[in-house]
Amino acid sequence: MFIARWSAVVVMLAQVGVGAGSAPTSEPAHWEFGFSLATGMNNQLYTCFLVKIHEDSVISRELITAEQFILQAKGLVKSKANPAGADLFREHGIELCSQEQVSSVQEQIDACDPFATVWKLRFQEWPFKEQGGAHEPGWAETPLCPSERQMFLLLEFGMHHHLDVVHGASAFILLKSVRDPEWVANYTQGL
Repeated sequence: MFIARWSAVVVMLAQVGVGAGSAPTSEPAHWEFGFSLATGMNNQLYTCFLVKIHEDSVISRELITAEQFILQAKGLVKSKANPAGADLFREHGIELCSQEQVSSVQEQIDACDPFATVWKLRFQEWPFKEQGGAHEPGWAETPLCPSERQMFLLLEFGMHHHLDVVHGASAFILLKSVRDPEWVANYTQGL
């Protein structure tokens, strides 16, 4: 009885093409840029990643520095998340600064930092004590994380929790949004 059922299963699987020699039908995994609002390396108030995606699921993450993110996403350094070497900031409408404004790669990173205001999404005020210096306030409605209303806005970028990784096009769209005064006003004041 058992052998007869097993034989029937093998015959059915062979008819639908499952088993040895059948080709997978899904797309291969690919890499994307991403970041989260979790504090990261070198006292950064965010963490950057290369994110491996397969069938719309994150299957792996590799930490990278903000500098690596910027250089790779601009196509200035080889990247598995940007194999064509395109300027992904420009492709997503993020104008960091013009080439005439900077004379070196390091100046480009420093002067054109796309993450300069990302910390404000999570914090109500600058979280580090500074001696003799003041820092502009953050945008969060609560001290250490976005409010429920603000999280609803961040959900549009795939962020269900304030420490989730935003990746792919959503990461660049969020980086563009934090530069948009209307989006910022809605995030801070609910307009």
